[in-house]
Amino acid sequence: MCIRDRSFGLMMANIIDDIRQSLKTKSNANEREMARNQEKENEYRSQIKTLQDQNRTLDERVRKADEEKQRIEAQMRKLAADNERLAADLKAQVDKMKSMPKVNQSKEDELKFELKEAQTNLEAMKRENAQLKAKLTKKKGFCGL
Repeated sequence: MCIRDRSFGLMMANIIDDIRQSLKTKSNANEREMARNQEKENEYRSQIKTLQDQNRTLDERVRKADEEKQRIEAQMRKLAADNERLAADLKAQVDKMKSMPKVNQSKEDELKFELKEAQTNLEAMKRENAQLKAKLTKKKGFCGL
């Protein structure tokens, strides 16, 4: 029985060694897998940080764009109000001018008539002057003979 116990003990020792070796191999594989997983985790954390930074930058750009949009919209509202006020002022001036008596028009017509009359008189004076020159030339001609 001793031999049998001994061979059973050796067999059990071999099995235990095989199990230890298998566990050590699995342990090493698990450690390598854990290291790879840790590297991936670190890479993912880095990517997350980069994305968060980009997100903050984009959020800031969006905020600034919204502020600029609000500023432009306020300016547009102010310009629209100014345009409406100016249009109302212009309409009031046009209405006022339309309601004014046409004194200026009659004065302009009167001045045009006087100008026409003056031009007619000037033409008449030119003709008369030409006739007088002609008479004077004839008289000089007779005196010179």
